[in-house]
Amino acid sequence: MKVAVVVDNELDHDVRVQKEIKLYEHLGYDVSVVCFGFKGETYTNHKIPVTRVEISRKLKNTFYFFNLIFPFYRRLWARAVCNFLKNKEFDIVHTHDLYMALPVKKGIKKSGKSIPLVLDLHENYPIAYASYSWVNKSAFRKFLTRPDKWKKLEKSYLEAADGIIVLSDSFKDELCSKYPGLKNRKWFTLPNVQDLDSFGEPTEATIENNEQIVFLYFGVLGVRRGVFDVMDAFIDLQQRRQDIKLLLIGPLDKADRNLFEEKAKKLNETVFEYIPWVPQNELLNYTQVSHVGLCPLHVNPQHESGVANKIFQYMYAGLPLLVSNCRPQMKIVLENDIGMVFSNQAALLSSIEAFADKKHEEVHAWGEKAHDVLISKYALDSFKDGLHSFYQDLQK
Repeated sequence: MKVAVVVDNELDHDVRVQKEIKLYEHLGYDVSVVCFGFKGETYTNHKIPVTRVEISRKLKNTFYFFNLIFPFYRRLWARAVCNFLKNKEFDIVHTHDLYMALPVKKGIKKSGKSIPLVLDLHENYPIAYASYSWVNKSAFRKFLTRPDKWKKLEKSYLEAADGIIVLSDSFKDELCSKYPGLKNRKWFTLPNVQDLDSFGEPTEATIENNEQIVFLYFGVLGVRRGVFDVMDAFIDLQQRRQDIKLLLIGPLDKADRNLFEEKAKKLNETVFEYIPWVPQNELLNYTQVSHVGLCPLHVNPQHESGVANKIFQYMYAGLPLLVSNCRPQMKIVLENDIGMVFSNQAALLSSIEAFADKKHEEVHAWGEKAHDVLISKYALDSFKDGLHSFYQDLQK
């Protein structure tokens, strides 16, 4: 199978694309990548052929910003795909993100080829786009970026694809319900599963846990991610118990910094610790001294489009999960019995106390089960046969 991967990023920093390329390698596919190459930057030499579309980062960002007003970004990619495909033979063209579907489809047609197009959806793009801070800085920016327009364009961009990859079955069901014509497309669900080789080995514990049950959140901190709800819960609980600790690791959403600092001041040092950033290869140092993985995301269409990376990272580390009732992550927890789900603030408080009331051995055993479930059901390699069948179906 010969696959052309088109991604409007540079390959070196696109983790999902790198994971999929690893699946292709396991399947023995012949893979080539078309991606951006930003002027003045150096890149890793890869085993596979990589064709870079040379552009300055500033110009790329400008074209993307005005994507819905001017056709420059779409024309750039249609031309790049056309030029790439003209003298080559591929069985599949695989592109990433909703807004790339039509430009890549046009590029295929201009090349004179008839190649199935696979669209890989990393998120619920119309919802995500409308939430970007750079889109919402001012009314004038909103006028230029037109976030509501993606809701109207979504159908035509999805219909440009012959096959669609989503992060969760529930997101597929939502799209098919919204656009019944998509039921005839080929679908494949590939969650944000982890490449287990990307984790290193733990070296040393880097915080004190003092026999407390440590609740870990790893990722960007912000209101919509539910982190402040957890902080509120610990502000309440610290009044009556000291056997719990909240460990937050990750950068802050700039807009939420003041609120975070306000809540952090109300938390005692004995039950709260914040670390702004650690590299992923050091994450296991912190999971070794933690007991429960937190994913308290607010329920919204974007968060319900797939399962956050941190869910699988926690599972790999052998942590049971405490999650909000976003459907994809709730399904994993309840179907596999590897944690607790909460739907409101009262349930969050009671779940934290329920974890704390368990013996450490019980919590650890629950975490071991989470690790086993990850290895058996959600390791990257376990999706390779399904991906191969999906591609074969597109050839029929």
